[in-house]
Amino acid sequence: MITLVALLSAALLGVPAQQEVDPRGRVYVTEGSSLVRLAPRARRTTVAVFPYAGPLALRPMASGVARGPDGAFYVGEVAAVPGRARLWRVVPGQAPQVYAAGFTAVVEVRWSGDRLSVRERDGTLLRVHARGRHSAVTSPR
Repeated sequence: MITLVALLSAALLGVPAQQEVDPRGRVYVTEGSSLVRLAPRARRTTVAVFPYAGPLALRPMASGVARGPDGAFYVGEVAAVPGRARLWRVVPGQAPQVYAAGFTAVVEVRWSGDRLSVRERDGTLLRVHARGRHSAVTSPR
């Protein structure tokens, strides 16, 4: 149920298209710099647009999405400038909040129990700790 725009965005960024499903069966995907909810009967709702104040050519693109144990969605970014990508926390109906920063190209976001991790495009796996700190679990070979 991933949209064509989401698939094209993922292909252009060189990242896998990631989706998340909520308990009501609605699918969440990233498109450009947004998190979008897809519901039955082709209903499409923009849940969050991630702000960026710099030049349009350097605007980060939303990438991976995962639903956390708190019910919020966590969305990574791929940035043109190293160290500028962020990990967002999104509660539908509220403004998105930066949960962690200092990434370059987050291509995957995963929760395992209460542990949050992200994978960068170069293969580095990072564990994201409280207050946005993150540390490498594995490095690229």
